[in-house]
Amino acid sequence: MKVENKNLLPVITSENDVYPYLKKINQFPILTDEEEKKLAIDWLEHGDTKAAQKLVTSHLRLVAKIAMGYKGYGLPLFDLISEGNLGLIQAIRKFDPDKGFRLATYAIWWIRASIQEYVLHSWSLVKIGTTAAQKKLFFNLRRLRNQLKKYEEGYLTNDQIKSISEDLGVTENEVKQMEGRVFNKDFSLNTPLNDENDSEWIDQVEDETINTAKKIEENDVLDKRKALYNQAVKKLEPRELEKLIKINNEVQLEQISAEFNSKLNILPIGNFSNLLIKDRGHLGLAVKLTGNFSKITANKDFLLVGAGVLDHFFSQYCYRNKISGYEFLHTIPGSIGGNIFMNAGCYGNEIKDKLISVIYYDIKRSKICEIRRQDINFDYRKGFQNPNTIILYGKFKIEIGDQAVIKNTMKENEFKRNLTQPQKVNCCGSIFKNPSNQNAWKLIKTSLDDSFYTGPIKLSLKHSNFFENDPNISADLIENFIKTIQKKVEEKHNITLEKELQII
Repeated sequence: MKVENKNLLPVITSENDVYPYLKKINQFPILTDEEEKKLAIDWLEHGDTKAAQKLVTSHLRLVAKIAMGYKGYGLPLFDLISEGNLGLIQAIRKFDPDKGFRLATYAIWWIRASIQEYVLHSWSLVKIGTTAAQKKLFFNLRRLRNQLKKYEEGYLTNDQIKSISEDLGVTENEVKQMEGRVFNKDFSLNTPLNDENDSEWIDQVEDETINTAKKIEENDVLDKRKALYNQAVKKLEPRELEKLIKINNEVQLEQISAEFNSKLNILPIGNFSNLLIKDRGHLGLAVKLTGNFSKITANKDFLLVGAGVLDHFFSQYCYRNKISGYEFLHTIPGSIGGNIFMNAGCYGNEIKDKLISVIYYDIKRSKICEIRRQDINFDYRKGFQNPNTIILYGKFKIEIGDQAVIKNTMKENEFKRNLTQPQKVNCCGSIFKNPSNQNAWKLIKTSLDDSFYTGPIKLSLKHSNFFENDPNISADLIENFIKTIQKKVEEKHNITLEKELQII
């Protein structure tokens, strides 16, 4: 484990890193009450990520100490510490220094909750501990069982089960079920019954729901429906078809180009990270590049990267091969094609700065072409957007760097993103472009009331230029929500926000 700069967060990726990690975090100073309050205010009121980082590093010892208490569950200590660190970050986001208590007092609950959630999810393939009472039962059953059965073996007696259920406020049946889950490990139904034959446990499970005659009948009906559908499709014009086609190589691309006329509305799609498709759908052909277009090829002077390659995959590839300059892509949830189209960037970097040229398909001319980076009119969130083209590859510069520095830069960028952007929620990415010398999120936050931060479509509390939505929400409702935000900002600041989100 290497840390090039004491301001960078220490990295822990395996059990071998645990001792060096513990040694490293002991070097971070413990904050006084006044120092802690000042850093918290700098972070909460001014968005100072360096202040937030100091709050994190000064409490890493607390996380490690709490994680040690969960070693008995047989999970890697470095994973327990990593999960606890995520809980610490969440605590810092929500910490209010004006409440009058220290961060450690508040953070301990978030750290424990994060570690316990990880233990519950990792303990069994089958979901357990879904309610607060069941979680309490899971984490206290081992202790109570050991107290009641100090010198005995076997399962709990009825009296012991009753005692535990009363102590923890759960039913006796829940205690019985949890005891079986906690003290008996999962095993696969594909495990052989014995060494004498190939029979598996799953072969002994009777399917009581299957009806062979009904199944045959349903398959027959399905085959007839497929045949009728194929007949109907043949009678439709290309413009009447709504399709998603995956293209693996240049040969398939030319075949599809010959099959569909050049007037067909073709929509290349990447990772759907900054794209919203209206409820009526896309009338035309949606193209998804896979296969050869999802590969990275290293040449002597450049990297040939397919448009279908995901950003974080490309960033990891560069890290493994000691290629610097692409660390910022680690935090962008898109694809290389989408990046080139939008000139994606963050933390002072843009994709245009590393680009040599773009290889694209000219739909009208049915021809693969290449354009140099200097011949593309790049701008803020505007890249190669020539009409009737499909971006196939990007050629990128190769600059060899220090692998430890690359890794720590990726970790720092990830830390900043986790602090300031919503994670693990339904989200279409950044909504609006930043106006000149302005921050879109500040304009939004000062123009809207609290009602915009609740409901099935809501602005993120972490970053007002991101919204979060329920999974089955209407795309048209989302578009109306965005239009309302634009109107409110224009009324308040006389500034028209331009959408970064692509709406099709």
